[in-house]
Amino acid sequence: MIQIQFGSITSHLKIGSLEILVFVLANKQKVLSLDDIQKALLFEKNSAYQLLDLVKTINRFSPITNDLLDTLSKPIKINLKLHSEENNILDVIDSKIFIELLKIIVQAKNNGYLNLSQLKHANSAFLLLEKINESDINELIDQASGFNSSKEAVINSYIKKLYEEQNDVAFKWIQSMPTVFFENIFEMIQTDWKSVNTNPNYSMEFLHNILFMRMDSILLSEMRTQIPKRRYIRKSKKDQDTELPKLKEYRIAVESLIKASGFNQNIFMQLLDKTFPKYKNRTPVYFKETHEVSTLYLSTFNKNLKSLLDVFPNKRA
Repeated sequence: MIQIQFGSITSHLKIGSLEILVFVLANKQKVLSLDDIQKALLFEKNSAYQLLDLVKTINRFSPITNDLLDTLSKPIKINLKLHSEENNILDVIDSKIFIELLKIIVQAKNNGYLNLSQLKHANSAFLLLEKINESDINELIDQASGFNSSKEAVINSYIKKLYEEQNDVAFKWIQSMPTVFFENIFEMIQTDWKSVNTNPNYSMEFLHNILFMRMDSILLSEMRTQIPKRRYIRKSKKDQDTELPKLKEYRIAVESLIKASGFNQNIFMQLLDKTFPKYKNRTPVYFKETHEVSTLYLSTFNKNLKSLLDVFPNKRA
């Protein structure tokens, strides 16, 4: 059973008068409550298979992908802890499947595949598609689940703590960088937004190393003399690009090295040292707290090794 990373029983995506529970899972999937989707499509309460039956009916006239049929017949199950002594298993489906489902139902109506009693479901699907679409559903889920606020907290923490260490206004430009840049770094150093929200120190040191210890002096000077514009979400749900052109160019170059390394940290650092060597006159940042290595991605051997080191700390190198 996949764990929930962001979202709770109160994280509703509000679409007009409708409310659909949404979550971000540990594997990065954005999902919606299947029960709430069925309610939004005007199926009767406690009708777990009516939506699946409708899709099977459509499938007789127009073939539907196995992924969608499998998802509805065997939805993802997550565990909602409503109370300390009670667990609640909730069926959810992926956001992309949700959008595909709505489109299929609407298209079935347009092609004349639905009977009179089924038209209400298609009309509801059409209204949902008018308010959301494939390009912004994940952003809406990120906002409703609290994922966005968590990301903002991490970035604000980076800026605050780095500024306290070195009193450099250039750090404010961290907020202009797209979240996918941080996610690429997190994947490489084997962490995630939730983990760095409680223990940001190692990722901050790493970020400072690959950016501020190596970027061009002219760019660094430009970042110190200009104030970054506030980032906001446009009506199109896409982030506004507020990066300095030279900063964007450097950030893209670093991202290309991350991808070229296959997200291997050691290989990446070798490539980075060769492409963008450190400036010797710049001061690195180090935080007092020891970075606790995540065991989420460790092999069995490394997990056992880490356990031994924790038991015998004096054996550490």
